[in-house]
Amino acid sequence: MFRWLRSVAFTGNRCGAAQRIPLRRIHFFERFHQLTEGPAVLIRCPACGQGLQIAASYRSHTGESVTFDPENHPGNAVIHEDYC
Repeated sequence: MFRWLRSVAFTGNRCGAAQRIPLRRIHFFERFHQLTEGPAVLIRCPACGQGLQIAASYRSHTGESVTFDPENHPGNAVIHEDYC
């Protein structure tokens, strides 16, 4: 019911900086980058500028579960530049 009010936690892999981004914004990123099969959306870390912010598990705009494993970086992940 309140699916659009949910947030996704993003955590930096280098500096550990964290931020919460509304799920509707993540779905906008997925549509903007024309993602259809649920690859992960990563964000360039605004705190350190060198690392990436990795999302916790969430459901994509197509309804698929998206989980990012930092140990095994998927080749189809999209890096969105800055989101502050």
